[in-house]
Amino acid sequence: LMIRRPPRSTLFPYTTLFRSLSDVFEKCYRVLSNGGLFAFSVELSDRYPYMLQRSARFAHSVKYIEEIAIQSGFAILRSKEIVLRKHGDTIIAGNLFVLKK
Repeated sequence: LMIRRPPRSTLFPYTTLFRSLSDVFEKCYRVLSNGGLFAFSVELSDRYPYMLQRSARFAHSVKYIEEIAIQSGFAILRSKEIVLRKHGDTIIAGNLFVLKK
């Protein structure tokens, strides 16, 4: 039985709902080629490191994302507050991150 290593990637788009993201960041760093990008958005939270909202979605603090990005070996190329979506009349704020290996 041979297990093949997944191909290296230069861009890793990521979308899902997670509480802790450190394991995700470490795995993304491992599969990205040198210079590869990891781009994603998160819902914003003022509570560190993250919180479960009434919508059953996790929101993450910018400080938490920055810490695990650096701990995983990434350089933060871009961090920008954005509008992720609207839920009824409520605007859901988020942050867009672009990290580089």
